[in-house]
Amino acid sequence: MTSKKSMNNLLFVILVGLVAAFINLFRWPLFFEAEFVFGQFLVLLIAVYRGPLMGLVASSLASIPLIYAWGSLWATLTFGLEAVFIGLVCKNNRSFIVLAVMVYWLFIGMPVSWFSISQYEYFLDSHRTTILIKQLTNGILYAHLAVLLFNLPITKKLFSISEKIPALSIKKQSSHLISSLLITLGVLFFFYNLNQNLNNSTANFEQAHDTKHSKLKYQISLIIETNLNAISELKHSLSNVWDDEQKRGELLVQFNQRHPSFKTMVVADKNADLLASSPPDLVLNVIKQNENVNVADRDYFKLAINNNEIFVSTGFVGRGFGNDLIVAVSAGIPALNPTEGNRGLVEGAFILTSMGHLTEAINNISESVDAVLIDQDNKVLLASDNLKLTTLSVFKYKKGVDNFYKHELVNLVNEKDEQGEEVYHFLESIFAWDWKLI
Repeated sequence: MTSKKSMNNLLFVILVGLVAAFINLFRWPLFFEAEFVFGQFLVLLIAVYRGPLMGLVASSLASIPLIYAWGSLWATLTFGLEAVFIGLVCKNNRSFIVLAVMVYWLFIGMPVSWFSISQYEYFLDSHRTTILIKQLTNGILYAHLAVLLFNLPITKKLFSISEKIPALSIKKQSSHLISSLLITLGVLFFFYNLNQNLNNSTANFEQAHDTKHSKLKYQISLIIETNLNAISELKHSLSNVWDDEQKRGELLVQFNQRHPSFKTMVVADKNADLLASSPPDLVLNVIKQNENVNVADRDYFKLAINNNEIFVSTGFVGRGFGNDLIVAVSAGIPALNPTEGNRGLVEGAFILTSMGHLTEAINNISESVDAVLIDQDNKVLLASDNLKLTTLSVFKYKKGVDNFYKHELVNLVNEKDEQGEEVYHFLESIFAWDWKLI
């Protein structure tokens, strides 16, 4: 008979644990990825009425959805310890459930949770603190839900295994019910309002952040696209005077005078041999320095000579033109008869770091916002001074907390693979020519 009772007791506890697990599938998401869970109130009832061991069984089952949702077994530990603690403390005085839950989370649950969260090194301290406060408040909330049901006859009938159930006076029952109901409603209302306010703040933050990003992207696009459009016009003009060497050279110099952002310009034939330059003596200077006047190995030649699109290169150090960071814009010069393909190529190079208005734009987005412009090879072209990134170094970052105000959080990683302490919201845009603004 005793064995049958024990089996029925275990089966009932398993059933309640599964019901609690089902309830935990429906969590209330809050700010900073914190969530309220409600299935634990059933676990508390099991722990109080059936003891700490049965409470641990029910808690282990109830935490299964949380393991999958939060990707950690720590939920089983913290809620399991809570069930054991409540089962022991409230064995002889069941009216202290709320107080016992508060004591547990303050002195056991929160320290254990802090340690567990600390295993994920990219959580912010403010994020950890918020999660712990949520856990304490959540504990108070589901403890009051347990108290609301604790003195109902149906609860006692289902959960209690003792034939002698101590009865509270109507006055005490009413007092417990009303106070618990008011506190539960108050906690829910407080967090509902807090969540709404934070959602509004999130929307304002996102709008302001996206506006700054879009404004900077527009400024950069305007500067670069001005050069792209100019090269597009020049290639057709050069096509018309291609056979006249003098006019071809004069046209290139005149164009460069109207567009001084191009520090150097060259025209090459389809074999990649340089034919003309601006300044005019550029090719001669290259020859004097024993440099190669053939640019067949350059991407700006290989990728543009047989293409009708404007090509924007990655960043590179100029050959024979100094050690400055160069970006090349090139386009194939079409033959008058389209079926003949391109006659040659025109290329304009500008020193990116000398474009003051571009550098100024990246450095003056906002006091709290930094930016980096990277090329097709993920190498740094320009970056805010605060970031202290080396030009042409590979831009690297390490992902931190998944989301914060719906933005990824990252830490930058330097050339020595050392992670920086600053944490940044991450937002990325890709330009039509495959550069990226971050």
